[in-house]
Amino acid sequence: MEDKQLNSSGNKAWINTSSKLECVKKMPELKHSVKGEPFDIKNSEVVKWLLEQPEVLSYLVELVNGHDKRREKLITYNPERGTWKGIDYEN
Repeated sequence: MEDKQLNSSGNKAWINTSSKLECVKKMPELKHSVKGEPFDIKNSEVVKWLLEQPEVLSYLVELVNGHDKRREKLITYNPERGTWKGIDYEN
């Protein structure tokens, strides 16, 4: 069994955090939901802030395109068309 390593927060983690997510450590105090209202992810200040960070977007694309060989490729590239699509997408 693989030993867990301490991450920068002093917590045990199986996988080291990508350097592309280091920007998240500087996220200001934001609301993820509004008390008394139904939760809607599209209204989350946290999600909006994350999606404004180029490093987070770059990490997300690498995550779904299988750049990290430990993860399943979820999208594939068609070099003839210069396009990407989900592995289960059907025309």
